[in-house]
Amino acid sequence: MKRFLLIVVVAVAVGFAFVQYKITSSVSDGLESIKRTIAPFVRMEYGDVSTTWSGNIEVTDLRFVSLRNNEEIVADKIGLNTGNLWVLMNLQDKLRENQIPDRLEFSIEGLVADMEFMTNLQNTAVADSLYTKLETAGCNGRSRFSRRDINAMGFDRLVLDMTMGYQLSEGGMRIRFTNRMLFRDLMAVSLDMVLDRSNSINEAGLSAETASSMSLSSASIGIEDHGQLGHMLELCAGETGMTIAEYQKHHMEAWVAEWQKMGLKPSESFVEVYRDYIGNPGSKLVFEMEPFPALDLDDNYLSPDPVYLSGRLNPKMGTERTGMQPVSVALAEQDIAASDAEQPETPTTDKKNTAPADSVTSGNPESPADLKQYLQRDVSITLKSGRRMEGVILRIDGDAVKLRRHLHGGSMVVPVQVRDIQTVSRL
Repeated sequence: MKRFLLIVVVAVAVGFAFVQYKITSSVSDGLESIKRTIAPFVRMEYGDVSTTWSGNIEVTDLRFVSLRNNEEIVADKIGLNTGNLWVLMNLQDKLRENQIPDRLEFSIEGLVADMEFMTNLQNTAVADSLYTKLETAGCNGRSRFSRRDINAMGFDRLVLDMTMGYQLSEGGMRIRFTNRMLFRDLMAVSLDMVLDRSNSINEAGLSAETASSMSLSSASIGIEDHGQLGHMLELCAGETGMTIAEYQKHHMEAWVAEWQKMGLKPSESFVEVYRDYIGNPGSKLVFEMEPFPALDLDDNYLSPDPVYLSGRLNPKMGTERTGMQPVSVALAEQDIAASDAEQPETPTTDKKNTAPADSVTSGNPESPADLKQYLQRDVSITLKSGRRMEGVILRIDGDAVKLRRHLHGGSMVVPVQVRDIQTVSRL
């Protein structure tokens, strides 16, 4: 019996070893094919190729050198993790059938690139964007940080560690994407996104149509400072002749003004959270959104308007100290006034005799409980600022109501603080 068990163990080990050898050889052949294809433009080198029993493929010591300008990109290791050797062995066949395994993760460790190359890549892709303008607000007239600025901060090479993968659940009807990028000594960026479908992804098969029929249930983006923020503050404070504390205050004022230039105004909670982040280098800033209802990826009626999106996506933001808080972006006051002025006045009549029988108007609600009578009702809300909004009150979350409005060719759900409400009336 013992001899039989020993034979079985040896046979299994030999089988696994053979599978590992076949997969490793296949990957090596693929790398050699890539190497030959790019040879006229790029010299490619790599070290060991290995396969583990847990379903990982790893390639070490990769190096790509441009034959045109001698620029190089190197990486300590790249890997593909399936979690199971059998899954790894059948991965190619599964993909050929437009199917995907339950989980897959790709990783890069120690990717090194010259910062000039990455800066040029960023400038080509992004140029002057909302993000770069907000990041450099108040920094001596900049709209983005240049190659020279990055050198002045002490960074001449970028070292990146990254993991990117997905996990299927709910019988293949839910897929969760995760991505984490650590730019060593700079910052870490993470993404967590959950997408749903009405039936299994593998039943539908991989296609553009399958991807577009998914809906976004939730997403989270995290930005963790690992040194970049402190260097940025030092650079800008030095150029403007301020202390770090003085520049932080100056930057916040310029940051709000940058929003104002676009005719927008971030909520108090938005400003508070960002102020905490910029005032505490080494912090982590987290942005979450949970669209209600879930956001269809093929929704052609989704407006890019920031005001629309800040309501439609139900965003929250926070740091370690502030906790997660609902945030939003509204039209700046002058734009609200202009918008109201453009709308025709509603004809007025004697309210005493013509008001609908079911019209109910409250005074200033003292608590969320005062608004429960309006749940799932079409209402008109007048704010203390004088602004009026119409929609359906879907639910009450804490000290805010969720109001569904029809704007910009679609619908959006916006949070309205109870303390800001003057009156509510049924339509």
